[in-house]
Amino acid sequence: MSSQPRFVEAELAALLEDLSPERDRIQNCRRWIMQRLRHISKIMDFLLNKIRSGGDPLAIMVLFYVINDVAQNANRLGGEEARTTLAAIQLIMAPACRHVATLNDETLDAKVRRTLDCNGKKKAAKMAEKKKAKQPSGTTTMPMPVKKSASEDNPFNYDAQQLNAMTKSLHNALEKQKRPPSMDLELREKISALPSYLANPGELNFIKTVEEKHRVLAEIAESAPLVNGYCQDLDREITNRRKTVDLLGEYLIMLRNVANRENEQIQWLKRKKGEVESDQKELELALERLPDQALETEAVTELPNFENLFNFGKPMFGSQ
Repeated sequence: MSSQPRFVEAELAALLEDLSPERDRIQNCRRWIMQRLRHISKIMDFLLNKIRSGGDPLAIMVLFYVINDVAQNANRLGGEEARTTLAAIQLIMAPACRHVATLNDETLDAKVRRTLDCNGKKKAAKMAEKKKAKQPSGTTTMPMPVKKSASEDNPFNYDAQQLNAMTKSLHNALEKQKRPPSMDLELREKISALPSYLANPGELNFIKTVEEKHRVLAEIAESAPLVNGYCQDLDREITNRRKTVDLLGEYLIMLRNVANRENEQIQWLKRKKGEVESDQKELELALERLPDQALETEAVTELPNFENLFNFGKPMFGSQ
């Protein structure tokens, strides 16, 4: 990791300027990124900003090709670097796809969907091969029960698990920002108490002797870890805040979808209620139209019992 070159935005920007759908150029960009996996989060944020600021569907599609190529090579790489890389890619895919949806370009939508589907199928096939390789020879596996889809369990296609997962992720992200580095008053007071000439080279004119130079160098060496650590914490805080904003946008969209589904459910229930009430009225009318059983029973003669069933006062075979 320490031997990896540093990430310079200008270099990546220049590389993306010459990017095209040609396989060689996509691989060249992917190799540049794979050599700097230590900075993968910053690289992916840079690519996301490029996707959001771009209006050319072809350029956006090429960026998706590069991201997909990086993901596939990270899968082959394995280890902690692969997990970090795939996590960084996963964080930007939702906002990137959401931006693609706003462009209303059917060709771009189809190509992005095909790229993501292809990547998902390859990953599933790879996992199946690993599972098959782990299985001892000569053994048979019991068939797994078929899991019902969300639409079968819920006629309104309401994914409660996804909403709960998104709620937990958002809650964790907001919890991390309760005590951000920018609100650390003690650390900020320590930094503000440092001499101003440490941050402003124009005030170093007072140095006249070697002793004063060594004293200033010692102060710089002593304060550098504190200031550098604070700047790194602020950089992480800004990155986390941006990710939280994206997460809030996704959460808002999900809540709107849930509200729309609940409105559909309410309308469906109202229609069912109207149908039941209509059936109830028809049954009540049918009951009212039935003849009065109390009047009819008076005109009906009493049925004979078993003893006088064949004895009606008349001989059946001649007179007795």
